[in-house]
Amino acid sequence: MGCDAITLNSLNHIRPNTSNTRPAVKNLDKLHEWAYSADEPCQPMNEQNPAVPPVEAAPSPDYKDRSTGLVIFGILTLLLGCLAGLFVPLMLFGQMMAAKAPDAPPVNHTAILPGVAVYGLLAVALVWLGIGSILARRWARALLLIFSWSWLIMGIFMTAVMPFFMAKVFANLPPDAKAGQPAMPPAAITAMVVGMTLFFGVIFVLVPAVWTFFYSSRHVKATCEARDPVPRWTDACPLPVPSERSDN
Repeated sequence: MGCDAITLNSLNHIRPNTSNTRPAVKNLDKLHEWAYSADEPCQPMNEQNPAVPPVEAAPSPDYKDRSTGLVIFGILTLLLGCLAGLFVPLMLFGQMMAAKAPDAPPVNHTAILPGVAVYGLLAVALVWLGIGSILARRWARALLLIFSWSWLIMGIFMTAVMPFFMAKVFANLPPDAKAGQPAMPPAAITAMVVGMTLFFGVIFVLVPAVWTFFYSSRHVKATCEARDPVPRWTDACPLPVPSERSDN
């Protein structure tokens, strides 16, 4: 039943029938006119109509997702670990071949143990860090950043010293009188020094610089924090290297 009908019925029940109440009748007539002129329907008194708040869109993250980059660099780090692991059997194989050479001096097998241990530990660490990067773990990003910075600083020093060191080594090589080979000409020494310097520059400067540039991005850090929300032990330790750069 509409609001107008309810109001009219209520007014009809309370309309007086006596002739000595004309002022009251006039007031009731005005109420009738007000009831007929009502345009909006009434809501029942016991019905609640709470206001529905507007649905707000989820705010977009203020970083760029670098999950694909973490997977790519994780795979490359895995390959570096496998390459480092290959040096272990190569060193052992070289030691065995040197021992079988005719007129070879006695081979000290313990001399290669430090190198085998270094390459073995490096292989295990790089494989472990590569898997952590693929899984976007916070600790992997922090440790790879420390590793790449150390690799870069060492590579810059080695690349800067290598030309002077190798030039002196090649210049001091004595000629092989038995084989009839003269001393190495200066042009050959220069070519070898330049080639080795370029090799060391790529392996020990360019590659770690790319690793450092990627893992120091704030987007990479935010991606790891979003995909790995649990605080890790590396979060409580301040990194000894620059850990974040501001990029777009």
